[in-house]
Amino acid sequence: MSNESRGAMLSKAGWRRSIYFKPLLVILGIAALGLSIRFGWHYLINLDTFKVKPGTFSFELPSWAKVELLDEIKKAPILTKSHSIFEKDLTKKIAEAYSAKPWVEKVHYVKKEFPNKIKIKFSLRKPFVRLRRIEKGTSFYLLDGECVRLSEKYYYWPDDDPEALFIQSNKLSKAPAYGEKWEDAGIQGGVNLVRFLRKNKVHKLLNISIIDVSNVNTSNDSAKSDIVLITKKGAQIKWGRSPAPGGFKMHGELSDAEKLQNLLSVARVEGRNLRRMEYVDVRWDIPQGKLH
Repeated sequence: MSNESRGAMLSKAGWRRSIYFKPLLVILGIAALGLSIRFGWHYLINLDTFKVKPGTFSFELPSWAKVELLDEIKKAPILTKSHSIFEKDLTKKIAEAYSAKPWVEKVHYVKKEFPNKIKIKFSLRKPFVRLRRIEKGTSFYLLDGECVRLSEKYYYWPDDDPEALFIQSNKLSKAPAYGEKWEDAGIQGGVNLVRFLRKNKVHKLLNISIIDVSNVNTSNDSAKSDIVLITKKGAQIKWGRSPAPGGFKMHGELSDAEKLQNLLSVARVEGRNLRRMEYVDVRWDIPQGKLH
């Protein structure tokens, strides 16, 4: 074989090798680039600059919350260790962690603030009323405005005088766990009436201290009032049927606003403490009462 033929064969073999070698180099280059990006990204997200750390968390407690609640807020598992701001579903995990807490009413949002902060807004459940249960001994409970039971461990009773106004009953369903709603028509009616009285600033004006809901939905007897308000001097105010969902009124029974006007008309005559009255019945067009 001549030198020219041998050279031609070598040239053709080299050409074939280059056809296969160049794509291989491209593939290897892409793989190397991918690895570089992966390792670079891993390095970037683990920099302290992008770490959300538990020590940076701060929260201002309202006056009615105890310091134990702040400790509980900080102990949410998602916040007990550092997290990268780039972590997948981080805001979702934080929102779910807080939504599951019995002292959280609602998580409004969880946002990332680069490079290493998380902004969280949620509403705490707030004590709205105290409940006194008087069956087989006396027990006290804290409830929020939705009848959800709260832990006394985390809350102060917000009123300056805790005895100023509370709901009372000797016939209640079983107490729910903390963070669960107390499904009881009497309690719901009492909470609704507390809201009404506070809105109209009546309980302090007339020194009402107790809303007794023991008789809610227990009788169709018009002489028996579902809800009875009791003043500090012991006067009873027969308020009538429960304003809670499921409660019903006797025929001719007035609205809460009309009952309030009846009560105020009696108080103008007898004085704010109703000290001479054994009871006042404000359910009907003409208020009735009995003196001691």
